[in-house]
Amino acid sequence: MSKTTTNAATGTAKPLNQPPLPRALVTKDAAIYVAASSPRQFRNEVKRGLWPQPISPFSKPHRWSVVQLDKALDGDLRSSLPKPNTLDKRFNIQ
Repeated sequence: MSKTTTNAATGTAKPLNQPPLPRALVTKDAAIYVAASSPRQFRNEVKRGLWPQPISPFSKPHRWSVVQLDKALDGDLRSSLPKPNTLDKRFNIQ
């Protein structure tokens, strides 16, 4: 029997000899992670609210949190979306 470890962020077990899953994924990898047919489809679904926004929308490349994607996959998208900060509210930034 092979030994496994559990990823604390995702709760999934994997063999010890595999590298850990990154905590953030670039667009192409996030699309694969959620089984979108392409990065373009994934970006369109993000715009429609099916998936969370990238961790920092102003960084390039965009990166998505694995924890937020897992929450969205589990049907808990609201809790996976970042909370707006006070400046966002003040300047009505969506």
